Amino acid sequence: MANNSESAWVGQAVPRREDDALLAGTARFAADVEPVGGALHAAVLRSPLPHAVIEAIDTEGAFEVAGVAAVLTGGDLVALCRPLANILTESAPMYPVATDRVRYVGEPVAVVLAESRAIAEDGCDRIEVRYLPLDPVVDPLAATNEHAPLLHENAESNLVHDRTFVYGDPVEAFASAPHVVEHTARFPRSTAMPLETAVVTAEFDPGTVGYTVWSNYGGWSFDDSPECYGRSEVTLDGDGVGVLELSTNDVHLCN
Repeated sequence: MANNSESAWVGQAVPRREDDALLAGTARFAADVEPVGGALHAAVLRSPLPHAVIEAIDTEGAFEVAGVAAVLTGGDLVALCRPLANILTESAPMYPVATDRVRYVGEPVAVVLAESRAIAEDGCDRIEVRYLPLDPVVDPLAATNEHAPLLHENAESNLVHDRTFVYGDPVEAFASAPHVVEHTARFPRSTAMPLETAVVTAEFDPGTVGYTVWSNYGGWSFDDSPECYGRSEVTLDGDGVGVLELSTNDVHLCN
């Protein structure tokens, strides 16, 4: 393939679109959002286990903490909303909070709403959860084995989504290639460091039955929201890519 140095991306300096706002001090971050009057702070109690049945949740202790206004569990959300939208080809309904079992370390189990973040976190410490540990699935290849623990009981296997993309004629390309190299690559766990962690502030408008949401993750949609009312969104500049894509649940929890 001919290399046109004037149009090639590799080796060229690509202008950054976000620099002007950052260098001029006009970028908006979570701390720049005016506090919403009467807003409650949410703290999330997360699972310490990779795979387990939730046998019981006792939230009474959280209400003994002064300033705690409410506690939401998976059972509450099942009654309030439908599962989150997803693109999976197999049945694997998911809610912002685990309902009957947890499937990864850190999955939300309960949400405490309180007058401050510190009070909400204290409320989380008072919640008691009884788990029945199950065998975890930690290897993607082992997860496809016939006898691997099934994560979603409504699905036939742990392979819940399979898509194939074909461009050109790969069969002919390999057949006519002078050399073919086969290699299996395994990538270790990795993470990133955004400018700020996932932040969500939501304000409900009873007049329009809608929300205004301030979030540094702009890839989610109100169409994915448990209840699709007319809503609007304002996105912050806190580097809403990469690991922040996982904050979709947090957006819905605030709503």
